[in-house]
Amino acid sequence: MRLRGEWLFAAGRPIAFDDTDGKRRAFSLRGKSDHAAFRKYMDLVFAYAGTYSLEHELKPVPLGEIQIGDVFVKGGFPGHAVLVADMVWNAQSGERRFLLIQSYMPAQEMHVLKDPASPEGSPWYPAAFAGDLMTPEWTFKPGALHRWP
Repeated sequence: MRLRGEWLFAAGRPIAFDDTDGKRRAFSLRGKSDHAAFRKYMDLVFAYAGTYSLEHELKPVPLGEIQIGDVFVKGGFPGHAVLVADMVWNAQSGERRFLLIQSYMPAQEMHVLKDPASPEGSPWYPAAFAGDLMTPEWTFKPGALHRWP
């Protein structure tokens, strides 16, 4: 939510997130719309929204259509989300891989995740996998990949 909000703010686009109870909280770009006001709005979002609301706000995406900006989300109390930050493609083999980043609430510093299944500790996850997505701390079930509408 933090990265999405920052991106929308920088682009001058409308910003709104759903609370856990389903209420839509919008940030007004009119009037006082400096970054300090935006961060105050985001603090309110962090207080009333989380992975439960995020999972309902985003739309599911088939794993075969994964792209940068998609989110693996496990909604709940507690829940967790990780963001697809980058992708690479091997032109010879056709293999695609993706890089995941995560943070903890309220929007602490981001860090890159290592793939625990990689013998060399690579942070690049294979895009063609079956079953659960295993990260160092969380497991995401099939169907956990989502995208902002």
